[in-house]
Amino acid sequence: DIADGDRFTFYIKSSLAQATENTLVWKNGTTGQVNIIADIPNSPGFNQWEMRDIDISAAAGINQIGIVTTTQTNGLTKFDLFTSDAKLHQFDNDLKVVNGDMYFIAKQNLSENFTCAIKNAGQMAVSGSAYTVKLMQAPNTELASVSGIDIASLEEATITVNHTFTTLSENRLFFKIEFSDDDYLANNTFREANVSVVPNTVDISTIGIIDTQLFTPFTAGGSSQTLGEDDLVEALYYNDEFNTSGYVYGVAYKYDNLLDTDKVTNYPLKVWVTQTNLDNLGDGWTPNEELILVFDGVVEILPGNNLDLYIPFDVPLLTNGQDNLVVRTYQYDPEWPPSIVRFLGENNTTGNIRTLGALEVFDLDPDN
Repeated sequence: DIADGDRFTFYIKSSLAQATENTLVWKNGTTGQVNIIADIPNSPGFNQWEMRDIDISAAAGINQIGIVTTTQTNGLTKFDLFTSDAKLHQFDNDLKVVNGDMYFIAKQNLSENFTCAIKNAGQMAVSGSAYTVKLMQAPNTELASVSGIDIASLEEATITVNHTFTTLSENRLFFKIEFSDDDYLANNTFREANVSVVPNTVDISTIGIIDTQLFTPFTAGGSSQTLGEDDLVEALYYNDEFNTSGYVYGVAYKYDNLLDTDKVTNYPLKVWVTQTNLDNLGDGWTPNEELILVFDGVVEILPGNNLDLYIPFDVPLLTNGQDNLVVRTYQYDPEWPPSIVRFLGENNTTGNIRTLGALEVFDLDPDN
């Protein structure tokens, strides 16, 4: 809630090598239009905290303040201790979804629980009968909904929506709050999540243990000096680690995203698999003609830790329960700026073999 004459104060510190160029901007709270207030004075080499004090009268009203970095080259600038004469505005009625991440699989013909966390960011308490929480399929199809629960100002609550999928499918799902008195609708939804529907007879086999962070199946340097581009990795998984015959529907890797910001990063990825009687990859790459392309698309790296990157196969792979499995991944031309992703796995390397912990293989006995 900004008034004429209000000021915005903060501290800034640039790296010794190169300072970034930064601009203080304001976003119209109604239209979303972004406007420039002033460039932020900065210079390379001082490497110490300096205060900046800027008049924000141009942003008077119920609006938002932010800093935009406009540098086209590498550089580093840090900010801290933001203060202002402006008062934090709290709407009378404002429900928001604060966490709507979902597990990456659902089983066919079984009722699944989809849970989200919501918060009452408004000044007024809200009755559970005044709003509903909906499970949505992108772009805007309602799958299921439940009534809310009474929630006091600044209180959080967990809401569970149940839904049964009847067909095998790949889905983009998200949560939506329906609240007719809401004064601020921009936070009533959460980012979309990929959910794969698999047969209700699948089992999940976890391979290896988690004891370290790895750079495979790909790194995350993006297009910066070729780091992270054209990452080609081939790994061998032993039959006794998943120990069954049947259809493999996909694989999942555990990962941490070291980039502490709420940003989803896209990575083009191709995955091939094949069965083999080899017990090591010491003789080099598996011939291309022996590999089966099972995924060719884009995967998302989410913010957070101990997350799952699930790669659904375009067509389930039938395994014989006797041979080992080769998985080749090819990541190329990643989005820039990238995430800082580290995969979680087992530090167990012999020659060209590395066993990733928490590689999850979905298999189904074809006789059932």
